[in-house]
Amino acid sequence: CYSYHDNGMIRDSAFYKDGEVTDTYLSWHRNGVMRDSIKRLNDSTTVSVSWFENGSPSQAGFFIEGFRHGKWKYFHNNGIIA
Repeated sequence: CYSYHDNGMIRDSAFYKDGEVTDTYLSWHRNGVMRDSIKRLNDSTTVSVSWFENGSPSQAGFFIEGFRHGKWKYFHNNGIIA
């Protein structure tokens, strides 16, 4: 399933089954830069990576049962770890 920004750039892409993302969810900022990548590892665990609109990393970590788990990394929009 795809959706688009009003400027024609792709907004997000995902495969769903019974309303749940089955594998990978990807989204992009209006300027075409990757925004989020969420990969389902199993029924309870996903890994999430996000980027700022300038392409610098924003945050990364794991979710278990829908909650942040373990040590996450956060970044300033200049790419330096926060």
